[in-house]
Amino acid sequence: MVLDPIKTCQVVEQKLNNLKMRVRTRREADLLEAIRFTRSMNDVRRVIESDTSISKRFQEYVLPVEQVLFKRITADPVNPLPRNVPHVRLIENVEEIPVIGCDTSEIRPSAHYLPLFMLINVGVFAMGAEEGEYFSESDPHFYTWEELTALHPRRLRTTLRIDSRRIEAQCETILSVVDRIRESGNSKSIIVLLDETLSLGYLVGRSAETREETVTALLEMMGELKKKNCIPVGVFYTMSAALTVSLIRGVMCRNKPSCSVCIEGARSGGNIKDLPCEKYMMRDVKLVDLLLDPGCRTFCFEVKNVITRAFSYTVLAFYLKVWKNDVLRVEIPQWASDKVNEIASVVYLQSIMGAGYPYVLERAHEYAVIRSGERDWFISMISRVLRDILHIDLRMSRKEIMKKMLGGGVV
Repeated sequence: MVLDPIKTCQVVEQKLNNLKMRVRTRREADLLEAIRFTRSMNDVRRVIESDTSISKRFQEYVLPVEQVLFKRITADPVNPLPRNVPHVRLIENVEEIPVIGCDTSEIRPSAHYLPLFMLINVGVFAMGAEEGEYFSESDPHFYTWEELTALHPRRLRTTLRIDSRRIEAQCETILSVVDRIRESGNSKSIIVLLDETLSLGYLVGRSAETREETVTALLEMMGELKKKNCIPVGVFYTMSAALTVSLIRGVMCRNKPSCSVCIEGARSGGNIKDLPCEKYMMRDVKLVDLLLDPGCRTFCFEVKNVITRAFSYTVLAFYLKVWKNDVLRVEIPQWASDKVNEIASVVYLQSIMGAGYPYVLERAHEYAVIRSGERDWFISMISRVLRDILHIDLRMSRKEIMKKMLGGGVV
C-alpha cells in the first residue's frame, strides 16, 4: 500500500470541523415549515417563471409540474431487502414489468498510447421478461481514432466524440436486449434504468461541439427506445440544490420581484450571506430526507439548466426516498409523464431489492466494469494484434512504461 494510512488520518482529522453541515437546525425547521404550508406548487411555478434573473443567479433550477408536494409509493415504509419482495404493497402492480439496467465502463483514448483508440464495455441486466428469467450481458464496443474524431466546421482542429459514442453503444446493446425480450412474447412497456442524468448538466463546461453531439445522441437513443415501447429512466445520487433553490424562491421569496433586485440590495449593504437563498440553502437530498418519509417521492418537476434551455428539450424528474439518508434522483423524458407513478414504483421496488440502490443497476455495473487486470490484458492484446497483422508496434510513453514496470503490469 503506497498511501500512508497514518498521515492520511492526520490530514483528515485536521479538517474534521470543516466537514460539518453548515445548515443549522433552526434554519432547517424554518425552511421545512414554509414548504409544508405552501398552498400550491402552481404558485411556486408562477413565481419562478416570472423571475428572468433566476437563471443568471443559478445554473439549475426546477419548475413543478404536479400540484402535490409529495406522493407515497408504498403503503408502509419497507426495510431494504425484505424477506418477501413480491408482497411489498406498491401503488401500482409492477412486479411483472420488464426492467433493464444498463451501465458502462471505458478505456478512453490516452496520449500515453499510439495509435489512439477507445473501448466501451456495456453491461446490461434485465429481469421480468418471463417469470424467474433474467438476461445478462457484457457487450464491448471498440472505436478507432477515425471513429472518435470529428472535424470542427470552422476551425482546423478535431474534437473527440467520447460521450456521444458511449450513448450510441448503450443504445445498440439495450435494443438487442429489448429484441430478446420481445422474442419471448412479452409486449409490455419496458423500464430501462440508466446510471446517469438525462438532463446532461455536466456538459456545461464542455465545447459547443461536444454538447451538440452528446445531446443529439441522447435524444436519438430516447427516440429509438420510445419506438420499442421502452422508457429510459436516469437514476443517480446527486449534489444538486436545484429543488431547494426553486422552493426558496417560490415560497420564502414569493413577495420579492426578482433575484437581481434582492442581490443588488444585499451587496450594497454588505450582507450577501443573509439572503434566504444563502441562509437556507442545502442539497436537495438533505431537504428531501428531512421532508419525506421512506417510500415517498416529491412532486414531479421540469429540470431547467444551461443544456436543456440551449437545446430546447424537456426532462422531468423527482426525488425518491428509499430509506433514511438514501435519496435517489430519478429523471425521465417528458413523453413518459403519464407513467410517473409506475416508474417510481419500479425504481422503489428495485432499490428495496438492491438494499438501497436499484438491483438491476448494481448487477449491470458488475458486467460493465473493466478491472485493472482486464485493462492490462486488453492493452497487451492490442499490441499483439498490431504487431502480428499490421507489423507496427503500440507506442507507449516513457511514463506509462515506468508505471507498468513499477506496478507489475504488462509492457
